[in-house]
Amino acid sequence: MWTLLPGDWREKPAEWLIPRLQPIADHAQRNLGKSSGAAAASTGDVLCLHDGGHRELNGDRSRTLAALEYWLPRWRDLA
Repeated sequence: MWTLLPGDWREKPAEWLIPRLQPIADHAQRNLGKSSGAAAASTGDVLCLHDGGHRELNGDRSRTLAALEYWLPRWRDLA
């Protein structure tokens, strides 16, 4: 099961989606503060993202990709 459903299927701009992914960074920061090493790496989130819109297959993924381009380096650098 997923732990975060940010609503990336909605036709909203990436600027709307980016802050909705903040809980992953917040959760990672809290886990890093509680433990270190393998224990910290074993706790995490399952992010539920969608392949385009909910009305059609192969919809526009550009907003989701833009949000991931923003967040992936930041999540990586939390470790």
